[in-house]
Amino acid sequence: MKTAMQEVLNLVKQMFYNADALKLELPASMLNDIINIIIQEGIPKEKEQIIKFCWECLKGDNIHTITSNKELIEYINDRFNQTYNQT
Repeated sequence: MKTAMQEVLNLVKQMFYNADALKLELPASMLNDIINIIIQEGIPKEKEQIIKFCWECLKGDNIHTITSNKELIEYINDRFNQTYNQT
C-alpha cells in the first residue's frame, strides 16, 4: 500500500515520462495540473489514510504493553513500515 502522496508522485512522474517519450513540450499549465492533482486527490486521501492509520495503531495488539515514549515511537514506526511497505 502506498500513501496518497506516493501515488500522486507516481502520477506526476508518469505525466512527465509520457510527455518526454512523445517529445512534447510541456505547457505552462502543467504546474497548475500538478497542483490540482495534489489538492483535489492527494491531500484528502492522505488525511483519510492518516486518520485510519492512527486508529489502527490505537487498537493494536501491543499498544497496552508500551511503557515509554521510545517504545511508542518504535511501535508506530513498525506499524507504518508494515502498512506502507517501507524499508
